[in-house]
Order: sequence, then structure tokens, then C-alpha cells
Amino acid sequence: ASTNMAEAPVRPSGSSAADIARLIESVVVPGQDSSVRSNVERLYKVLVSQRPVFEKEIVNAIAKSVVGQPEQVGVYATLIGLINAMDFDFGDLIVRKLYGQLRDALEACDMLTCKLLVRCLADLVNASVLLPDAVAALFISLLTPCKDESSPQPRTDAHVEVVLASLPWVARDLDDRLTSELDDIMGTIEAYMSKRKTLHVEFFRVITPPSFLPQDDYLGTLWMQVKSLRARSWRETIIPRLYVRFNEILVKAMQHGLPELELPRASACVYVPPRVALRLFDEFDTPEPPKMLPPFSFSRALLEAFVGDIIGAGQKNHLVTAAHLANLIDDFHTEPVAYIIAEVFFGELLRLPSSIQPPFYLNVLMCELVQCHPHFTPVLVLALSHLFTHVAQLDVECFTRLVDWQAHLLSFFDMDFLWSMYTEAASAPDSNAHLHYVRELLQRAARLSSLTQLRRAVPRTLDGLLPPPAQWRGEP
Repeated sequence: ASTNMAEAPVRPSGSSAADIARLIESVVVPGQDSSVRSNVERLYKVLVSQRPVFEKEIVNAIAKSVVGQPEQVGVYATLIGLINAMDFDFGDLIVRKLYGQLRDALEACDMLTCKLLVRCLADLVNASVLLPDAVAALFISLLTPCKDESSPQPRTDAHVEVVLASLPWVARDLDDRLTSELDDIMGTIEAYMSKRKTLHVEFFRVITPPSFLPQDDYLGTLWMQVKSLRARSWRETIIPRLYVRFNEILVKAMQHGLPELELPRASACVYVPPRVALRLFDEFDTPEPPKMLPPFSFSRALLEAFVGDIIGAGQKNHLVTAAHLANLIDDFHTEPVAYIIAEVFFGELLRLPSSIQPPFYLNVLMCELVQCHPHFTPVLVLALSHLFTHVAQLDVECFTRLVDWQAHLLSFFDMDFLWSMYTEAASAPDSNAHLHYVRELLQRAARLSSLTQLRRAVPRTLDGLLPPPAQWRGEP
């Protein structure tokens, strides 16, 4: 949980390096927007005053938070902007640290970290830290593979996704001041997307057609979402823009440039395969506000990105990741964040040819989120209901993954579940996929818990699908 700095004032002296890092990481108080502003306002002065003692630790903690808390990119961009306005050289150190991390991430083929850093660098234009032409040049450099016919598609896709996921943060500024450069960026992406192959959609669908659940190429969908934003002259209201509240300070700051970016050789990296976006919900699933967003809405793109980035960045601590997701539901309470979390989660769990996240991490993450946020449980059950409806069309590998995951979830919550949604399957013929799913689920759940506990939880109509009691085969 974040430390409430409004209750624990920042101390300008007597702090340790660990205290400074903790204050930077906990500058955001969930659900308290006014506290975030006051915390940032006080914290940047403390950090500048502590620079002679903790310069390296401050720079490292800010860089770590930018990657570790993707949904708070605007907060940290504003903090860096205020530091830069007060101490230009200190701001330069932070920019160089972020840029160095970006180059390291590209060398390591860590495209998630790359995306988060580029997004922050883009937002630093808004915070009067970076010159707009520096970020425009960065985007153009990242899009170099689009013009290289020998570049493997996974590599080019990865670079295009980084730019598309970051461009909206600064596009309005570029549209006003660097129109030709913005046109060049969009034109390069348009030319690439028009010739890009999408054969993977057929092979990586989780559910085979026909289905009312759309499954589209993820990058193609993101491109349509960004184009829809451009059609509205880049006007949106969903990107958090804390820097606006400090414009009177930031507007006086000097801005930095960036060195030219050199991309690593294509042969030096292994990129993840392209993915297919799994959609589970539409506006009919949300009769009451907040309504589900249209599939090509930029607001949906941003929330999907935040959720996916939080899950991707939080592998080392599922408790912290679940807390960030729960906070996201509250921070964007006027948007259907819980539904988007469920979609992104199942999209990753069932991703073909394989999930890029460890299965156990995904298992415990959802268990923790159900405990963290009570409003998420009915959304999760609804998502499972939609998947169960299409279980006969599920890819075989996805069928197995879904059964394993649900059995783990049931064992975590003592088999407490809405079992009535499965009772009709009990009377289906043996060849029925729904019957097979429920039988497999009960067998796996019995292994993770006990047959006695399971028998107490399920309705009597499912007794015939329970596994037989285990028998001891030792010596008489």
C-alpha cells in the first residue's frame, strides 16, 4: 500500500537513501488526487535539496518507478519536470538515466521496458523537460525497421507498437509545432501497416469461428484506435495530465535534447510472436454505467495498455500488481476498468502459442485481485461464463490452460463458486465439450483440495461428474 505523505510529511533532512526511494515510489496516494499534487509539489523540493547526498539514489529510484508503475507515468513526468525547472543539471541527469535505460532495453530486447520509457520521454515534452523535435526524432529512429525490407516482422511490429503506445501523449504538441514530422511518423506507420501480413490471426485465435467474441490482430486494432484519435485532432480527456497544474512553473524551464538513437542489429534479438486481442465484453454486458467502450476507442486502448503494462511489469510481486490493478479500477471509476482487466488477463492466460507470463503468476494474481477489490468478482464470473459458452470452440491448449487456472482459483477460495452455471452440462452426452470441461475441472479441483470439500460445495446434479475416491494400493 502507498504511504500517505499527507499524514507523514516529507523530511528535508535526516533521511536515508531507503527513505528517499520509498518516498519517490509512494508519491501516489490511491484515490486522493489532491494528495498526489501536494505530494509532488513538496517532494521535488526535497529531492533537489537532497541531491548532494543522494543524487544517484534519487535518479535510480525515479527511473525504477517510471518502469514499475506504468499507470503513473504522468505523475513521474511532472515530478521530473519540476526538478528540471528548479535544477537543470539534475534534470539532465535523470533524462540521461532514462535514455540509457532505453538503449539497454533495446539491446536486451525488453520491449515492455522500452515502451514504458519511450512513453515517459514523450510525456516529458509536456512537462517542459524535452524538446518536441527530440522526441519526434526518437519516434522516427524507432520506426527505422518499417523501411527495412529485411527486418523480421516481429521486430518491426515491436517498434511500431512502442511508438503507437507513446505517440498520443505528445501528439497534440507535435501536431501544433511539428506537423510535417508527425505526418512523417504516421505515414511511415501507415505504409507499413498496409503491407503487413496478418496470417497469424488465423493460427492464434483462442476461439475458432463462428463466435460473437471478436478476435482481431492486436497491433492492427491499436493502429485503428490511434487513427480514431487523430481523426478527432488528438483531443482526449483520459490521459492523466498532472503537469497542467504546474504550468506556471514548468513553462519557465529550459528543455533538453536527446542523442541520436542507434538500434541494435535485428539478428541480435528474439521478439515475441504477434498476438490476437481477445474481446469478451460489449456494451450489452454493461447495462449500467460505466458502459463498455467501443473496440476502436482510444480510451479503451489506453486502459488496455495500462492493464497489460502493470501485469507485465509486476512479475516479481503479485501482491503489488494486484494492488495497482485495484487502484486503477478506483482511479478510473467512470470507466469499465474491471471488464478491461478481465479481458486483458484472459487474453494473456490463453495467448497462443504461449503466454509470455508465468502461469503461476497469473493464477495468484487473479486470486489476490478478487480479494483486493470486491467489484471485480462478478466481472470475472461473467468472463468465465462467456468462455464456457464457447468451450466447444476453444483451442485445445487454451481449454487445458483455462481448466487448470479455474481449478487453482477454486482451491484458493474453498470451492466457493457459482456452480449453477455448470449444472446443465451434467445431462449432456459424453461427447459434449461442456460436460468434458466440467468433469476435467472437478478432477483437477479435487487434486488441489479434497474430494470431501468439493462434494460439499457442488450441487447434487454434478455428483456424477466427481472423480471416484482415491484408494490405497499398499500391502494388505
